[in-house]
Amino acid sequence: TASANIKKTEHNTQSTTIIKKDKIQHYLKNFMEIERNIRVMPYEEGGKIRGFRVENIKKGSDFEHLGLQPGDIIVGANGEQLDSMAAAMDLYKNAKDMDSMTLTIKRGDNQMELEYEVQ
Repeated sequence: TASANIKKTEHNTQSTTIIKKDKIQHYLKNFMEIERNIRVMPYEEGGKIRGFRVENIKKGSDFEHLGLQPGDIIVGANGEQLDSMAAAMDLYKNAKDMDSMTLTIKRGDNQMELEYEVQ
């Protein structure tokens, strides 16, 4: 189940979501399954990509457990701007080698970071 592969831990006010490495490997090999669980589209301002907007998330999916919500705009990952399709694909391709990840998102008027640890 999704909750067995992804869980949240809290340290002081910082919340980190733990993701199982084999779950990342699964999605890297099954891209179409990602599309069945979450829909993300380029978000543009001034004719340039400024991030990727979460359009829809399947209830109970792994992606819902990541803390993402419809309407969130993912603007960065690990300090790098997600301002092109190439940047998004680089993040996808390099996910298998990550021990941790920080997503920077805009939710409404707020910018926040979602922290992940891969085990």
